[in-house]
Amino acid sequence: GLPTVLGWDNHQGQQRGYSRSILERKRDIETMYSSLDIDRVMSLIKIYDIRYIYIGELEKHYYKAEGLKKFDEDKKLFGLLYFNDEVSIYKIDHQ
Repeated sequence: GLPTVLGWDNHQGQQRGYSRSILERKRDIETMYSSLDIDRVMSLIKIYDIRYIYIGELEKHYYKAEGLKKFDEDKKLFGLLYFNDEVSIYKIDHQ
């Protein structure tokens, strides 16, 4: 499978000890899903070498709707790879 930026944070904390890197990754994930600053989002996507963005029930619950809309609106950067009523998966164009 493909790695994630951060698995279940509580599990990561138990296995690796709660550290600054876990908190930074949580904050970066929040920024990627919620921010409207495309340059900042793309810089984080490049840092973590993200290829796919998954938006499901949990993402819709935890992150700002206006931030999630950017994935639908910027078709040059985020190509819709899969969609159903509950899940969208976007492929990243790293250019």
